[in-house]
Amino acid sequence: MTDIYVYNELTKDNNGNIKVDAQTGGLSMHTAETPTKVGNLNANYNLGWTNNFTYKGINLGVVLSARVGGLAYSATQGVLDYYGVSSITANARDNKGVPMNNGKVDTQKYFQTIGTGEGGYGRYYLYSEQCSQCNLRACRTQPVDDLLQSTV
Repeated sequence: MTDIYVYNELTKDNNGNIKVDAQTGGLSMHTAETPTKVGNLNANYNLGWTNNFTYKGINLGVVLSARVGGLAYSATQGVLDYYGVSSITANARDNKGVPMNNGKVDTQKYFQTIGTGEGGYGRYYLYSEQCSQCNLRACRTQPVDDLLQSTV
């Protein structure tokens, strides 16, 4: 019930490369007939600890909790990317584009394809607690970080 399925992804050619329009440099999204499972929202485990301390009539309550594992979706990041105001779009602009298919794609065209004014396509805005590829916390699980890893 908490599996994440998506229908949309960047259009690819027969070799699995992302299609870039030769004339405009534009990208497009492909909508599949059947969804693809990209992950699960469920945490691997939840931790919690509660304690109360009393000293000279003063009570202090402490609650610590942690959710470990699972994916999170960030609509906010999609909106920020779409309008070009996130740090990752700034890094891409400084890098003169988004590395793709042995070349670079215009930053604005890329982020206005994967992001939207309403939040962005889910496949590109899922985050994991720990990225297995770059070993950073709160890393995106999809291509953007792989493409811009050298600029972040």
